[in-house]
Amino acid sequence: MTAQTIPALFRERIQKTPQAPAHYVRDEKGNWLFTTWEEAGQIVRSLVRGLISLGMRPGGHIGIMAPASQTWELLQMAVLSAGGVVVGVDPSETGDNVNAIIRRADVSALVVQEARYLDRLDERTKSGLRFVLAVDDRGDDGHYCIPLSRVRAEQEAGTWEDIDASSPEAAATIIFTSGTTGTPKGICYTHRQAVLACRVIVEAFPGMGEGSKLVCWLPLSNLFQRMINHCAVMINGSTFFVTDPGKILDLLPEITPDVFIGVPRFFEKVYEGLIREIQKKPAPVRGLIGSALRVGQERARSVRENRTEKFGNSLLYSLLDPLVLKRLRKVLGGKIRFMVSGSAPMPEWLLDKFQAMGLLILEAYGISENIVPMAINRPYAYKFGTVGKPLPANEILLSKEKEVLVKGEGLCTAYYTGETEEVELDSRGYLHTGDVAAIDDDGFINLIGRRSEMIKTSTGRRVSPAGIEDRLRTIPSVEHAVIFGDNRKHLIAVLVVPLPDLSQAANKEACSTKGRQKFIPKQFIAKIKQQVQREIEALPRYQRPAGLILTAEPFTVEKGELTSNLKLRRQVIREKYKKSIDDLYTALSEAGQQGRKALAEAGQQGHGSLKVITA
Repeated sequence: MTAQTIPALFRERIQKTPQAPAHYVRDEKGNWLFTTWEEAGQIVRSLVRGLISLGMRPGGHIGIMAPASQTWELLQMAVLSAGGVVVGVDPSETGDNVNAIIRRADVSALVVQEARYLDRLDERTKSGLRFVLAVDDRGDDGHYCIPLSRVRAEQEAGTWEDIDASSPEAAATIIFTSGTTGTPKGICYTHRQAVLACRVIVEAFPGMGEGSKLVCWLPLSNLFQRMINHCAVMINGSTFFVTDPGKILDLLPEITPDVFIGVPRFFEKVYEGLIREIQKKPAPVRGLIGSALRVGQERARSVRENRTEKFGNSLLYSLLDPLVLKRLRKVLGGKIRFMVSGSAPMPEWLLDKFQAMGLLILEAYGISENIVPMAINRPYAYKFGTVGKPLPANEILLSKEKEVLVKGEGLCTAYYTGETEEVELDSRGYLHTGDVAAIDDDGFINLIGRRSEMIKTSTGRRVSPAGIEDRLRTIPSVEHAVIFGDNRKHLIAVLVVPLPDLSQAANKEACSTKGRQKFIPKQFIAKIKQQVQREIEALPRYQRPAGLILTAEPFTVEKGELTSNLKLRRQVIREKYKKSIDDLYTALSEAGQQGRKALAEAGQQGHGSLKVITA
């Protein structure tokens, strides 16, 4: 395809395959109904005319604050076709961030899922909006929040020649950084850059071809899911929209996707769910599944290591795969060629477990300041524990300090903050990403951590928390792990430990415990200590946490501990648990000379060496 703008890409697809299914949406009866490319084009053209009738002009910044849906996708295409700039606003963002994003991005009009979303806007933000549209039909009297269906119904589709105002060098979207270290910053990308990114991604995945089924379920306010949707346009793929992410696992067997994208926490939960279901089976069935997984694991490792599989294992695999492993794969639809994980590192052990089932997960690496993914593992060239090889559009090298530097046409040149804030490049034109990495002899990139997150202890040691946190999250009882220890002698960990079903006795004890929203039984604490002890024994002494803070209260996007793509907001977590952190360090310092010696040798004198408090 020769298109240089996203709307031109869309038009070319309509011209080439007008009757092919573009989108699938599930109705109230559970049926998947499809929209052809031609039908999608008619909707987009009518939306463009509606937006123009409300006063939108080329260059206008239009915010979309709604969950992922077909409507979001078509609205985006309408805004871009009218020459506008799309600003995705995640509905789960905090009120302060929502107002900051809308104002910093100079949003002149806003589309919301429901009128109640407007309650999170302050008067200053509202006063800057020319019009507001509601996706559902429960808007107000139409003077301020107008139902989207009414706007569309009043317009004829028209022709592309009448409405397309996009151009390659014009801005297409403003996205915002995840905000892990503060207020999100806006980043502007052009149509030319967006189309470039699509071409690079499609070339990296030749198996993602015409007729592929893809799923849209991650927030469209972020660029990851949006670019995959654009790739579907380029390859004539069909996108299935899942508006409630909580139902994704129930719907995948119906969708049977060819390619699936997700984040590490999703894959962790899938695996945990599978293990829970396996444990419910009778002993003979559990034994059969365990044997099948071991056989699958040996086969997967022989593939990765490029060695001939043992004949006996190959024979067993041919018997056990259709009998056992195929049934496990059906949890994710049964026809997946490969999956892509981004936004955070994936534990290597989990990649191994999935490949044992015949499900290949490929890690990708991207940064907000580059619309082109930095590196990707490919189905034909991957290495677990790495984020793959750099994509052709990127020039990547490491500084003396092992920081990843990148140069390429996909880089943004300035942050959009209301005032121009240039993205700082070095004298050679490279962006310093802040990521610390190693590149092996085969060209695969192994991310070590963020420079800003590196912990320097009072003993002078530099520690990357990510690897320790990944290890702790392998414990079935641990949902999240966050390591702290700047300018301290010892590291400590805050662990989120969702409570299991409590025994009757524990429930009685919990009911008699005043002043606690969540009660963590002593037996459960002892079990966690043992599990943590086992996991940290393989680490160097200076990387072993000396104390734990256990909380049964989950981290959420709404409360600000996680970004919309589920990254940790460390500063928010640090502030929330500041008192507990201080109390734990006080307890460690008061442990006495003998206690401090034992703590310094954590992992060698039993799990009593770990100090634990609850929060």
